[in-house]
Amino acid sequence: MVTANEAKPGQDQQVVESGKTIESKGSSPSVDRTTSVRWLVLIGLGCLAIIVFWDAILVLIQRWASDPDYHHGFLVPLFSGYLLYRRRGMIIGKPVLVSWSALVAGLACFLLAAMVRAGSILYYVRILDPAALIPTFFGMILLTTGWRGLRWAWPAGVFLVFMLPMPGAVANLLSHPLQRVATIASTFVLQTLGIPCLAEGNVIQLREGSLEVVQACSGLKMMSLFFAVCVGAAFMMERPILDRVLVAISAPPIALLANILRISLTGILHELGVTSANLDHEVSGWLMMPAAVMILYGGLAIWDRLVVPTEHGPQRMVPAREQQVVLKPGATSPNTKP
Repeated sequence: MVTANEAKPGQDQQVVESGKTIESKGSSPSVDRTTSVRWLVLIGLGCLAIIVFWDAILVLIQRWASDPDYHHGFLVPLFSGYLLYRRRGMIIGKPVLVSWSALVAGLACFLLAAMVRAGSILYYVRILDPAALIPTFFGMILLTTGWRGLRWAWPAGVFLVFMLPMPGAVANLLSHPLQRVATIASTFVLQTLGIPCLAEGNVIQLREGSLEVVQACSGLKMMSLFFAVCVGAAFMMERPILDRVLVAISAPPIALLANILRISLTGILHELGVTSANLDHEVSGWLMMPAAVMILYGGLAIWDRLVVPTEHGPQRMVPAREQQVVLKPGATSPNTKP
């Protein structure tokens, strides 16, 4: 028999107190060795993926550096890494089992990445080449940490989508409707403020000139950036799942509203003759993101006042037959006859 004082570290200890048995098990060296090997394999697969996709990564870096609309791409992998670090409690110190289903799913992710990259080479679609990094990431996670690792890393993998430039076909498809909506809404705002103006196509005719809402003013690129900000905020918030979903899907209307305010402000300053329209456009463009963030937090404040938390709401009425009477020691039940 081994007592608590004679037990050696790493051995199972059994202590009997007040008729209860408490078992404490030390970590086995073999388990620690398996965990270390698992993380080394994950790091090795990550380095191998960087080598294989090096040309695609260079294409992304060049696009981030040359296009002002995608300068935020440099921050996307860093934020994904922070999400992994923030959620590390879901994987570190927890038992990890890589099941056969996880292995099959991981291999399927690698196969999908290979097909995507082959398609980018065969059909000369350069955007598909870096897009293959995302299924590769999920494949590495599944093969090394299983389904538990997927629950840990899926927000980081989803956020990597925002490092990819928007395809030109999608941009061309969405830019014209956004231009038209922004033009009509901005014209309405200016007319409401008493400024005579008229919308002709995507041009707002003012008394002292005209303001053209070109494709760059559609707000599409800013919408993609603000979408990344909203999704990142949803992953970081300590709020109910409904609040996070609303924050994520509120990016398009908030970005559109911010763009309408931007165009309206440009028209107001131009009509007042404060400075040139081009300079007003640049200044209002810099203010678009802070305005969108303020609109987001204002919407959250309104949402908090519209929805009452469960613990602060009305209490559930319990029928008398479901109520349980708690008796003190020595007391008799009220339904018990003497």
